[in-house]
Amino acid sequence: MNIRSSLIVTLCLSFSFSAHAQEWTRFRGPNGDGINRNVDIPVKWTDKDYAWKVNLPGEGIGSPVLWGQKLFIIAADQEAMKRMILCIDAQNGKTLWSRRFDFKTHKKHKVNTYATGTCAVEANRVYFTWGQPESFHLFAFDHDGNEVWERKFGKYKSGHGYGVSPIIVGDLVVLPNDQGVNSSIIAVNKTNGKTVWETPRETKRASYSTPCVFTSKDGRKKQIIVTDWHHGISGLDASSGKVLWEHNVFGRPHPERAIASPIVNGDTIIGTCGFTTLNKHCIVIRPAWTGSTDDAKIAWKTDRSVPHCPTVLVVGDRLYLWNDLGIVSCLNAANGKVIYKERVPDQRGKFYCSPVCAGKNIFCFSEFGTVGVIATGDQFKVLGTFELEDEIIRSTPALANGNMYLRTLDKLFCIKGMNVN
Repeated sequence: MNIRSSLIVTLCLSFSFSAHAQEWTRFRGPNGDGINRNVDIPVKWTDKDYAWKVNLPGEGIGSPVLWGQKLFIIAADQEAMKRMILCIDAQNGKTLWSRRFDFKTHKKHKVNTYATGTCAVEANRVYFTWGQPESFHLFAFDHDGNEVWERKFGKYKSGHGYGVSPIIVGDLVVLPNDQGVNSSIIAVNKTNGKTVWETPRETKRASYSTPCVFTSKDGRKKQIIVTDWHHGISGLDASSGKVLWEHNVFGRPHPERAIASPIVNGDTIIGTCGFTTLNKHCIVIRPAWTGSTDDAKIAWKTDRSVPHCPTVLVVGDRLYLWNDLGIVSCLNAANGKVIYKERVPDQRGKFYCSPVCAGKNIFCFSEFGTVGVIATGDQFKVLGTFELEDEIIRSTPALANGNMYLRTLDKLFCIKGMNVN
């Protein structure tokens, strides 16, 4: 084989791997978009559609992440007072390794758990975090279960408990730390865990929103996008932590909480915030690179049927708001014009998980195990609603390897699908 032929083969193999690996690297997949257009999942399934089902050695509502055929998830055994990081073979559901950590029970929200955050994973390492009033911790492990480093930070104050998730940005692991006191955004070197920058925040109320990354058109500059009730939507320079712009877009007459995560849609950022019994806000904003807040402009906003816990979803030029009560609104993502607003039928309980798009279909799960599937597009088309009996679901599924990986409160399922191009 000559050099030219060898190069072509290498490029083809590289493209094939990147096209089909479809790693699900953080909460709601790459950059939190919640989309894998190359996977086809049945719109209704029975036992024959499961590749495997396993019981987890503890409870939790953190979502699964995957790299290749390794799945990572955290869990907590409240009786034994042990938290766990688990590495599971995505092909058969067998636990490859687990590591346990002691913890103390503490006050939390009734639907929260002691294992709520979602890991962030890359080729050789997985990063995860958990906390309690005395301190919160960030860990790095390799894929063989060896601890690489641990960071212990200060106190964590929130009556709702802990539940934030880290993200990987270049050589950094970024950890949001909006809480009751001493809030900040922290970035550490992913190799050794040493702090690279820490940006103080004035937040007085815990947020559970996972940041996303906004990249310049030339790909050279990156912003960390954070949502929070007190600060609104902020863009921080990824290399230094400097606040480039910030808009207090959520208002302050009543205390609110950012739970859903921001997402990137082209040249805009979409963020939400609200309170359970009061208004919820969805803001679409065009970020700035000048270092001036005045140059970051609001494109449009809405307070109608906005989700509090579920993160919004953009597929093509349509924005889908699947709110906590199962009402789905389809909007023009460019201007906010409502295309339809309908309730998914036969739903039981609230929606805490976020919708994801598999191929051309959108899936979301209610807390009491109702599966709702709708088609993308301008017509409200329900493709399936059915029950996963006796299951509590407050986790967002992962879409990778042609399959869906769904975590219930104490189980993990793999629903067989297929890769499509």
